[in-house]
Amino acid sequence: MVAGAFAIGNISAAILAPVMGLLADKYGPRIMILVSGLFTGGTYLIISGINTLWQFYLAFTVSMGIGKSASLGTIGPTVSRWFVARRGLAQGIVQAGAGLGKFWLPILY
Repeated sequence: MVAGAFAIGNISAAILAPVMGLLADKYGPRIMILVSGLFTGGTYLIISGINTLWQFYLAFTVSMGIGKSASLGTIGPTVSRWFVARRGLAQGIVQAGAGLGKFWLPILY
């Protein structure tokens, strides 16, 4: 059940990513990272109080989809603009940090 919610959330993030990329070009990375943090954090707050499976799916489809797409559509292009000479290394470090965060944070809590 949880894997299905994550899958649908990732699909919604993929669908919303081009829109978030356009918004990142228009409003800048700071605003979009703020939006990402608010939606992602809000999703976890919502999930803490839900009681049914459809609510869980809705939270992940809408809220997490927006949060994740705002993050992915902003961080990659921003890092590419900031780091020209060692762009590949910078992107690799960003992706490694994202993966390590997903691994260590649940263990720390």
